[in-house]
Amino acid sequence: MSWIRVAVLLFPAFGCCAAPITDSVRLSTKNLYGIGVHLQYPAVIGVDAARLNPLIERWVGAECSQSPMIRNTNLRHDTYLDAKACVTALSRQCAAWQAASGRSVLALSPCQAEITVAVKTETADLLVMELSSYGSTDYGTVLPAHPGSDTEYLNLDIRTGRALGVGDLLKFPYQAALQSMILRSLRAEFHIPANEKLTQAGFDNDYPPIPRRVEVLSKGLLFAYQSSELTFPAGAPPKVLVSYTALSSLIPENGPLSRFLDSSGQRH
Repeated sequence: MSWIRVAVLLFPAFGCCAAPITDSVRLSTKNLYGIGVHLQYPAVIGVDAARLNPLIERWVGAECSQSPMIRNTNLRHDTYLDAKACVTALSRQCAAWQAASGRSVLALSPCQAEITVAVKTETADLLVMELSSYGSTDYGTVLPAHPGSDTEYLNLDIRTGRALGVGDLLKFPYQAALQSMILRSLRAEFHIPANEKLTQAGFDNDYPPIPRRVEVLSKGLLFAYQSSELTFPAGAPPKVLVSYTALSSLIPENGPLSRFLDSSGQRH
């Protein structure tokens, strides 16, 4: 059984929002076994709708190729322009795997895919979304499925329509200082003494890279590693939270994160 799910949660923060969120858009297709693909994502209403909704649609489509159902197939090379194109691709892959199973008694479950996008933070000038994918590529066997997962973040500047990465959020040069903060957080999370190298604790690198994926939270930046970025002792790839207090010297005074730092009373 293959499934991809993205939850929709809304946590308004810091007053009135310039880009209110309405009920989620839901797209689904059915096959002979019932629901084949389900995709859910939020839509902006109001004056910003015509400008921001196409950006959200394109982001959902662009991330489709990274889903566990698509990324190990030939479909990963295709370009998906929006959510509808993503649903079509997932449906094609479901149909291919179901055909390969021969619809036999060994195919215990129908191929199902669920994708949902969550609004995590919404302010007057920032919209943060999380796209989480789960899935399995084990079909036509009696063995239990081995699920994969994928999580992506969109930190959207409402004023400009730009997706904000680490370089847009912090002052240059930030790399050395941020890497040290991430290293301290990893040591704390995995209880690694200061005199012990990360490689001694099972990691493949004593100085882990700065993850590509970052989520803007009200209390700090959450960095999420992928398996390809960091080999770790066990379990899911770690997520590292670096507080705005620790980041205070790297946050531009008029940048997207300044409101969070000011609200915590750390701005001097």
